[in-house]
Amino acid sequence: MSAYGIEYSTTNGFTNGTGTRVASSNLASGNYSSTLSGLTAATTYYYKAYATNSGGTSYGNQQSFTTSAPPPAQLTVSALTAFGNVCVGAVGGPNSFTITGTNLTNALITVGPLAGFTFSQTSTGSYNDVIGLLQTGGTQALTVYVRFVPTAVQSYTGSIPVSGGGATATGVAASGSGVNTPPSVTTGVASAVTTSAATLASSFGSGGCTTPSGYGIEYSTINGFANGTGTRVAATGNTSGNFAVTLSSLQQGTTYYFKGYVTTAGAISYGAQQSFTTLRIGDGFRIFPSPAERGAVLRVTQSPLTAGNYTLLLYNHQGQCVWQKQLNVQGNFINESITLPVNLAFGIYRAVLANENAQIGVQQVVIQ
Repeated sequence: MSAYGIEYSTTNGFTNGTGTRVASSNLASGNYSSTLSGLTAATTYYYKAYATNSGGTSYGNQQSFTTSAPPPAQLTVSALTAFGNVCVGAVGGPNSFTITGTNLTNALITVGPLAGFTFSQTSTGSYNDVIGLLQTGGTQALTVYVRFVPTAVQSYTGSIPVSGGGATATGVAASGSGVNTPPSVTTGVASAVTTSAATLASSFGSGGCTTPSGYGIEYSTINGFANGTGTRVAATGNTSGNFAVTLSSLQQGTTYYFKGYVTTAGAISYGAQQSFTTLRIGDGFRIFPSPAERGAVLRVTQSPLTAGNYTLLLYNHQGQCVWQKQLNVQGNFINESITLPVNLAFGIYRAVLANENAQIGVQQVVIQ
């Protein structure tokens, strides 16, 4: 034999000599083989043995085989860490996940969209609702960076679509929550407590989503009073979140309950309840301070007392009434701050508290 081998074709019953010949050179005891390459996957081929000598070329019977189908392209994804609570309008992350591909075509791999989430191929790159990943096919490992940008107070849960590369689409579970939490509030303590006034402190923390638009103290005489049912007194300033308000015109000997509050974006948050008790004025008629200054405040107290109309009178050393002040008493005591006239003469005065029926009490006061 001058030549021998295999002739093959994708045409069933192909005519001898019209196929592709692959010569062989491994004849042994009449047997030989040929190795075919460059075949198409999942294709049926028809072939015949041939041998050539001086008398011509002869062929064997047609046989066939089918090449195997290639493994399917496949995309797998790693888990994406949950973002948790993120303030509305703020940016959470980036977190990341990895796409692993096998037997891929070189088609683009697309990631997204999913409401509330944006994507990039680099941690500091440009983030978009949808991105396309260029790849050359085969086996690939691609990292995708994800940011969470909530636009509303709600839960964001879903699957980030991942598709392309000739593979079946898959997805990555993603979750986060948009929040608008106020800063924490800590109710402070009461100080400078008198029979009718007290200074109450509180503070707010640096956390939360929104800068406070207001803050102060809410108080009541009811233990455990519901938020919003007390009397609010706004503070006018703070130092590193610490603020205080001064209450006046309080009832003597009374327990008050109070809470710090902070207002943000129309919502109000409160600290824990604290309490204080105003001092109780002593029994009888009292005036202080003495000496007192003209044009300054004089404190007048009387306990116990019957509600009604009373008059405070000042008499000079000659027994002349030089000034008087009408007092309308609603409770069972007097605890009044009274401003003295600026034109009073220096001297010692007799202060008398009286009603239309009797003199209630007498005190001496020095005016300077």
